[in-house]
Amino acid sequence: MQPPARLGLETRKKALQEKIAALRDEPVSSTEAEVHTGYQHFLTRHTGPALKLRAPALKRLGDLHMKKAHEQFLSDMQSYDSNPDGPPPVVDYQQAVSAYTELLRNHPQYPENDQVLYALARAYDEMGEKQEALPLLEWLVKSYPESPHLLEAHFRLGEYYFDRKEYRKAAAVYDKTVLWEDPFFQEKALFKLAWTYFKLQSYLEAVDHFLAVVDQKTQEMETFSPEEGSLVWESLSYVTTAFERLGGPVPMTAYFRNKGHRRYEKDLYLMMGNRYMVEKNT
Repeated sequence: MQPPARLGLETRKKALQEKIAALRDEPVSSTEAEVHTGYQHFLTRHTGPALKLRAPALKRLGDLHMKKAHEQFLSDMQSYDSNPDGPPPVVDYQQAVSAYTELLRNHPQYPENDQVLYALARAYDEMGEKQEALPLLEWLVKSYPESPHLLEAHFRLGEYYFDRKEYRKAAAVYDKTVLWEDPFFQEKALFKLAWTYFKLQSYLEAVDHFLAVVDQKTQEMETFSPEEGSLVWESLSYVTTAFERLGGPVPMTAYFRNKGHRRYEKDLYLMMGNRYMVEKNT
């Protein structure tokens, strides 16, 4: 027979094991606000910039700030749509920006900094501060060649350069983007690359890329019938304008003779003829 002390210990151990088992079976739940507060308290208590646990905490806090601000913006927009009085709401990511900026400044080797740069650039972009987003995307592209955000970062860089009329930089970035086999960004980048060459007055290069867009979009079309305003129609319009600036139908004929005929050549001649008719009657 075990002594009373031993029996008491065994009873307490059994009770503790049963309590632990019950806790394991009980789902852990906490509200997003509680999680948010927990991260803030942790960062307040542990202020040393060298503390390794601060980096993931700052990343998570920044992500939560982004989500909260986005949800608030959607709610504000819904209210504004119901009662459009005054200026429309704008999204405010300043708290997320602060968390991400501190992370990048104090933890430059954090392995998820490509995600931080992407999120921070997006925050600035959506707040209308594109000049702040640009160097962040340049940093991401230069320092994180394996990042899953690389393709979108390249495309968005091209858009920034294009908007700033830095067409040669835009062309270099779009040219890299079209090499990726991604149906969404590749098509858009190919069109913008063609448009960039057009802006640079490199009309033959522009034609090459506009026709690549047309060929790609129509390769499965049994009958060539592009809708006015479509990407194909826009591309063909730029092609006719480019050849007009190169001298008209003669250089266009020479181009297709040298680079291969297309089934839509007659459409291009018709578009050019219609353009001449409009110009003659105005």
